[in-house]
Amino acid sequence: MCGLLGYIGSNSLDKNLIQKTLKLMKNRGPDMQDYKSYNFFNRKITLFHSRLSIIDLNSRSNQPFKYKNLIMIFNGEIYNYQELKKELIDFGYKFETSSDTEVLLKMYYHYGDRAFKKFNGMWSLAILDTKKHYLKLSRDCFGEKPLFLYKNGEKFIFGSEIKYIQSISNSQFSLNFSKIKTNLFFGFKSLNYSDDTFFKKIKKISPGTILTINLKKDITISTKKIFSLRNNSNENLFSNSSYMQNFEKIFFNAIKIRLRSDVPMGFCLSGGIDSSLLVAISQKVFGKKIQTFSIIDDDIRYNEYKNIKSVTKFLGCENSLVRLGKKNFLEDIISLSQYHDGPIATISYFVQSLLLKSMKKKGIKVSISGTGADELFTGYYHHFLIYLNQMKKNKNFNKEFSLWKKNISVLIRDDSLKNINFFKSKNLNDSIFFESSRLENYFQTKSIPENKYYEKKYYNDPLKNRMHNELFHEIVPVILHHDDLNSMFFSIENRSPYLDRDLLLFSRQLKNKYLINSEYQKLILRKLAEKFLPKAIYQDKKKVGFNASIENVIDFKSKKLKHFLFSNKDSLIFDIIDPNKLKDMLQSKKIPNYLAKFIFRIISTKAFIENKNISL
Repeated sequence: MCGLLGYIGSNSLDKNLIQKTLKLMKNRGPDMQDYKSYNFFNRKITLFHSRLSIIDLNSRSNQPFKYKNLIMIFNGEIYNYQELKKELIDFGYKFETSSDTEVLLKMYYHYGDRAFKKFNGMWSLAILDTKKHYLKLSRDCFGEKPLFLYKNGEKFIFGSEIKYIQSISNSQFSLNFSKIKTNLFFGFKSLNYSDDTFFKKIKKISPGTILTINLKKDITISTKKIFSLRNNSNENLFSNSSYMQNFEKIFFNAIKIRLRSDVPMGFCLSGGIDSSLLVAISQKVFGKKIQTFSIIDDDIRYNEYKNIKSVTKFLGCENSLVRLGKKNFLEDIISLSQYHDGPIATISYFVQSLLLKSMKKKGIKVSISGTGADELFTGYYHHFLIYLNQMKKNKNFNKEFSLWKKNISVLIRDDSLKNINFFKSKNLNDSIFFESSRLENYFQTKSIPENKYYEKKYYNDPLKNRMHNELFHEIVPVILHHDDLNSMFFSIENRSPYLDRDLLLFSRQLKNKYLINSEYQKLILRKLAEKFLPKAIYQDKKKVGFNASIENVIDFKSKKLKHFLFSNKDSLIFDIIDPNKLKDMLQSKKIPNYLAKFIFRIISTKAFIENKNISL
């Protein structure tokens, strides 16, 4: 994992500005920072790279990396690089390093754009062709690695973080106030239905794309998709007798190739089946000595200590516990929001930063988590509702509904998710976005923006379509954005074995009966877990997720918090919310959970927009 930055313009860059920007990139790449400059058609091109050494720690794998007429800067990991290397050796290629970087560039040299379809991994990259005079930019299909683009006339700047782009442009960028307001009132699920960011003129390069910049006299840009799924999956691909064998083969390989590392690794262990299964298979199948890290919240709603203890005792692996507290919350959320170049979406991502901080202290350089399992194999309470609605015409519906009522409904805290008609709306997103109507009575200063976010159509099957929107638009993109920046804040690489190209293709071709029934989700994972985990884990019906009680992190009554929120009467946050209503709410004896979440977003948004390095 690394940091990259590229500049295309008519003027040369000032050397002091270059050094200042390289220092900014050190978090993402503490092991090396370097740059190279090139001239084409009276145009200056500078490629920057900062390296976090994970595979082949030798300086021979430093970047920018050159092979013949190609020069590359790359952030991420191509996990199947060993298999691809053998393929290239058969074609007569020789290798000077043991890195995935060299394999990636030579694959591109050999196959061109077709190479991207062969990569199983995570990446954002730039490849400069000095002979054909073009620059290729690309991101992996899940968007695990970030890449932002700024265009101003014939000036192009792209980078892993917005702060790098701002630094090398030597200018301030205006806030995208519309995006900030939308995030406040509709929450994080509204953020990734477009390529805009919290800054005007800064766009995200879409996941799973190749963007080509022609560097000849008149610059032209073209974009094409690397990866797409068919609208209707072939659910008959796997027979009843072979689907588990196929799944085990694909899943084991997804884990195996993500265990390739020349530095210490750690696992985020929540106590749920997703992360527990990753730990168990890594240890029992691949013989890895496992270090696990867990967050402990004293709130009974989120405390999974019993499950964590059960797993670590069963497997005999090392576990480090991080207990939540209110100490230093404000200082931490301010520094984190400013590093993220945007608000922290929920308390979960703040808590995750504490987990990564613990990993850093233990010398961990690669973090492995269970991101994506809920969106591949079902995992949210509302997935039950979609399943039950699809079952309504089935003769067994009454039995299924009774089982759900008895076993699942009693576990759900949100009353709306106990209503089987919750998903009757044509626009399913209306049911899952934050209920802005409930906020209106408390905080509205100006009108709440209209909800313009609609579920995209990928599948005819409502459940698969819902999960696909959550995977590529609503939930996983936000997790990955925060995963990346939280881990980079502590110079750690994050890996997600469930976000595997082949695993995605497999999951979308499974019949729903292998995923969910009225009592359990993730049926296929639970069946596999019978070989590796205690019964208490693979039969646990409760959905906790990586979550925490906001009240156990924030002291809503503290003078320090009130000073932070209200000392600046001209704060831009008060163009959105009414400060007097916020004061009244903070004085309440009991703050409802949905409002506590909203107040957290206000705090992290204020921490972001009052960064002195940004402007309106």
